[in-house]
Amino acid sequence: QDCVEVLHEFRTRYEQLLLEHGGTLCEAGNAKVFALFGLHEELEAAITGAVGAARRLSVACKELREYAARNLDVELNVGIGIHVGETGFGQIGKAQQPQWVAFGEARQIAERLLVLTESARANILVSEPIFAVIRERFPITRAFAARMPGKEQRSNVFEVQIQSTGFLLEMAR
Repeated sequence: QDCVEVLHEFRTRYEQLLLEHGGTLCEAGNAKVFALFGLHEELEAAITGAVGAARRLSVACKELREYAARNLDVELNVGIGIHVGETGFGQIGKAQQPQWVAFGEARQIAERLLVLTESARANILVSEPIFAVIRERFPITRAFAARMPGKEQRSNVFEVQIQSTGFLLEMAR
């Protein structure tokens, strides 16, 4: 029961956080969550919103990992990958509960960045186009090259420093 309550509260909070930063929950399943930014604002604002949300969310993810390890003896690997590019998206499902889906190369690259967070031991990884917009706004802790879907050359990947305050601990007490 306690685990379900914590996960429910965590989901409620990350959905709220996405909305606060201009994001829309896209897909949730298979232990992955995708969000769309830029549906209602200019590209630069969407990128800044996505990275801002990721920094706040990564703190909550870190706290959720610690809570799960301490109280549930479970190891959770949680990371965030952010990329920008043209993508196809739309709503599927029943009219009462439609769900946004995204597809295409931009989604594949974001997913690859997400997967890389585990082997790179990183919380947030962003692509070079994201870095170009945020380089003066958010602290970057390191950079490295990695293979991306649909790309012949290795691409530069950047780790964004997480925000220093969170919100999960207050609900897990």
